[in-house]
Amino acid sequence: MKTGIKARLITAFIIIVTVPVAITLVALSVTLSRAQSADQINEEGLNKLIQANDRVIKEVQNNYPLLNQDRDTFSRKIKPLLLKYKLTLLLTNESGKEIYNSREDSNDIQNHKNKVASLAALSSKLFKFTTPIFIDGQVAAKAIIQVDPSGQPLRGFSNIIVSVISSFSLGFLSLLILMVIFTWYISRSILTPLSELNNAAQNISQGNLEFEIINKRDDELGKFARAFDNMRHRLKESLDKQAAYQRARKEMIAGISHDLRTPIASIKGYVEGLQDGVASNKEMFDRYLAVIKNKTEQLDRLIDDLSQFSQLELGKVTLTLTTENSAALLNDIIKNWELEFSNEPIDFKVIRPFPSVSLEVDRYRLIQVIDNLVENARRHVSKDGEITISAVQENQLIIISVSDNGTGISGEDLPHIFELFYRGERSRSRAYGGSGLGLAICKHIVEAHGGIIWAESKYGQGSVFKFTLPAGDLLERRKTPKLLNSKYLS
Repeated sequence: MKTGIKARLITAFIIIVTVPVAITLVALSVTLSRAQSADQINEEGLNKLIQANDRVIKEVQNNYPLLNQDRDTFSRKIKPLLLKYKLTLLLTNESGKEIYNSREDSNDIQNHKNKVASLAALSSKLFKFTTPIFIDGQVAAKAIIQVDPSGQPLRGFSNIIVSVISSFSLGFLSLLILMVIFTWYISRSILTPLSELNNAAQNISQGNLEFEIINKRDDELGKFARAFDNMRHRLKESLDKQAAYQRARKEMIAGISHDLRTPIASIKGYVEGLQDGVASNKEMFDRYLAVIKNKTEQLDRLIDDLSQFSQLELGKVTLTLTTENSAALLNDIIKNWELEFSNEPIDFKVIRPFPSVSLEVDRYRLIQVIDNLVENARRHVSKDGEITISAVQENQLIIISVSDNGTGISGEDLPHIFELFYRGERSRSRAYGGSGLGLAICKHIVEAHGGIIWAESKYGQGSVFKFTLPAGDLLERRKTPKLLNSKYLS
């Protein structure tokens, strides 16, 4: 499992704080260990320094009278001790005036000032000895003895200070390096995805949905980016669906306008023919009336589809459920079709008996579903075609089938035939005024009853439409009006 942003930030903070401290402590430990092992500053070194100071003071007191008599002789006597212990000597009188300075007389330590580094000069103040010079019981001068920076123990002490400062410098340098590394890491893992999300939000605000957010990380930002991209994808699908709906709606309106215009023009022509006396005999007169009646029924179906469409758009289609016996209900609906097809060449078959179970349905809406399916089948069969209706019970479902041996539905059209406004060329016939609403309305009604509807077909081999209705213990709906959810319009 990959760590989240919070855990990574906490880890980065701990590393930035602890690593430089650890490096500094380790460096200090090594420095002190080396200082001890090299005996850079210890009690022995200090004792030697004190002893050297005492010897120099004693030698100065013994030879002090030579300072005024023979300065060079005084220097020659003092010089060996100063060189041996790498010391410098400064003598001042009681008023503080300089009376002797070994730096001016000693060529061996003439470059003393060049050797004194800033750190050594600072540390050398700790090893400066000031001692009065007594001659005949009186203070004759003041001796200031200072350790040379290149000698022990001052050199060791200076090295320790340099090492300590180097240790802290190393810790500070590691802090800067870690800050740079983690700044780059945070920028790559946090700021870059945020910038990508900001660009995505700007694209969406400008109406551009043709992009993809690429973030493979499995942290909070990665999950957020994927959720954001999923939102973009769903929004794009919704807008595409809405655009397709608007296009289909316009096409449907244009198609229905054409379908309305065609029968109206036919009715107008036949009525004018009757007015002009073109129908000179009863047979022609009856034929004209039959055509007018057929075109009027076609207009009635189109207007009914438009009414259904308006109700679906406004969400006002309701179910009024009543308890019905399935066998009695199906017989009542189908007998009207048997009577209508009795005068037609199409072979209308009904497979009985129907299952006899209790159904809770809206009788009018169920009639509408079966009527739409039978009308759809009739549009696709030839004059000597066959339409078959059957119903079976499987467990607690009633499955009602309407099949035909007509033209069938192509594989391209089959997945879309229940979509609102779909008017595939092979799924409708202008001769019967198909509006592209009938099958969508059927699907809507069946699903509102708690069932499902589907089609099975191969082009040129007929079609079968089936839908289910729950029966028995599956009935959980009350006998109250139920508003249909117009999800086809979403």
